[in-house]
Amino acid sequence: MSGRNEPDADGYNTICHYHLVMPVRKYDIRNPHEYERNSFLLLDLGGTRSTGLIKDRIYSDGKIDIPFRDGSHIAWDAKKLNLPAYVVCGQQSQPIEGRTASHD
Repeated sequence: MSGRNEPDADGYNTICHYHLVMPVRKYDIRNPHEYERNSFLLLDLGGTRSTGLIKDRIYSDGKIDIPFRDGSHIAWDAKKLNLPAYVVCGQQSQPIEGRTASHD
């Protein structure tokens, strides 16, 4: 599971893409990087637009900001599917701890 912060098309806002990250084999037809080893398929599960520049998504303590809704969905899904989860911003990443939804 991943949340990836990227600049929006306008350059002044950010979008956090929520993906299920799945490894694919070198000759798998779903491999987006034709014939490369160690490739991953990103299955889009949604996204959230946020006001502010991409550089503002990383706080002075190094923590990466992620929209509340996407962060919650990633944490809940990671727990339910027993998968690791991360938030990514540029070249930095940090784990998201899986947790059970309060309504479960």
